[in-house]
Amino acid sequence: MALSAAALAVFASPRPSPTYARTAGPGAVPYALHGGVHASPGPTSATTATGGTQARPGGTLVTAGAVPGSTGRFRVVIPSLGVNAPVIDLGLNPDGSLQVPSDFRVAGWYAGGPQPGQVGPAVIVGHVDSRNGPAVFFGLRSLAHGDTIEVFKGTVEMRFTVVAVDEYPKDAFPTARVYGRVDYPAIRLITCGGVFDAATGHYSDNIVVFAKLV
Repeated sequence: MALSAAALAVFASPRPSPTYARTAGPGAVPYALHGGVHASPGPTSATTATGGTQARPGGTLVTAGAVPGSTGRFRVVIPSLGVNAPVIDLGLNPDGSLQVPSDFRVAGWYAGGPQPGQVGPAVIVGHVDSRNGPAVFFGLRSLAHGDTIEVFKGTVEMRFTVVAVDEYPKDAFPTARVYGRVDYPAIRLITCGGVFDAATGHYSDNIVVFAKLV
C-alpha cells in the first residue's frame, strides 16, 4: 500500500533521519520487528508487574492485524519526530508470537501487558519502513535522553520522558530489561534497526526506547 505525501509528512523529523538499506520488490519488504524480538518473558516480566496471569509473547514476530474488537484506544505523539499515530491493540498469534500492525502507519500496544500509564512497562511496537518509504517509527533511533513521548487515551494525555535509546541484535534481545518489573509507569517503543538483509527481508537489530511517566 503506497503512502500518500500527507502520510509521509507525519514521519518528518527535524533531526537527521537514520539511513536504512532500501530494497525493491514485494519479496523484500523489511517487516519491522520480524525475527524473534520478544523471547518469552521470565518471572520478572511485565506479567509480574501487573499481577495475575497474562499471555506472554514469544518466538518470531510476524505482521498481523489487531486483536478482534480492538478499539485503537491510544495515540502516540512524538513531537521531535513529527509522529502522531493511532495505537491499536495487539495480541498473540496461534504460535504464541506477538502480532505487529499490518498498517505501516500505525503502532500497536501489546494488550497482554500493562497499559500506558499503569505501573510496569507498556510495550508499543511499530514498523521502521516498507518498500514504499518510512513507516511510523522510522526516526525512533534519533530520539535522545530527555525527549518527550506523549500517549493519549481519549482526551487524557500521559507524558513520558526518554531515559535511554539502545540497539540490540535480535538474537540477543534483552527480554528481562524490556519486560522486567518496574515500580513506575513506563513505556518501551520498539522498531527495527541495524543492517537490512535483502535475502531474508529482515533487519539485524532492534531499536528500543525506554521512557518513564513524568
